[in-house]
Amino acid sequence: MWMLGPVVALTVINLAVRGLGAPFAAPISRRLATDWLYRYTRNPMVLAVLLFLFAMGLWLRSAWFIAWVVALVAPAWVWYLMVFEERELELRFGSPSLEYRSRTPMLWPGRPRRRQRG
Repeated sequence: MWMLGPVVALTVINLAVRGLGAPFAAPISRRLATDWLYRYTRNPMVLAVLLFLFAMGLWLRSAWFIAWVVALVAPAWVWYLMVFEERELELRFGSPSLEYRSRTPMLWPGRPRRRQRG
């Protein structure tokens, strides 16, 4: 938990600085954030919060809390990302969003795929 809390904060700062926006009721991002933490996963903030919640369940020694995170929170959040957020980013940013989505994993970090030359 002590390590993941700062990661959550860094993802918010990264989005605010690089994307010129915020993940909550504040000015909407005016630029697609694709660098730094967003280079390895399209949703580092969500990943960090889910891992933080999982770690909190371990810290609390609560199997019920962990089950709640794994069975309800994580699937609901991933569904929201897939159904609403990705579509909204595609409408707002167009082909750069589609290209970013094609080369960057959605949630679990991975090595970004190279751009295809056409």
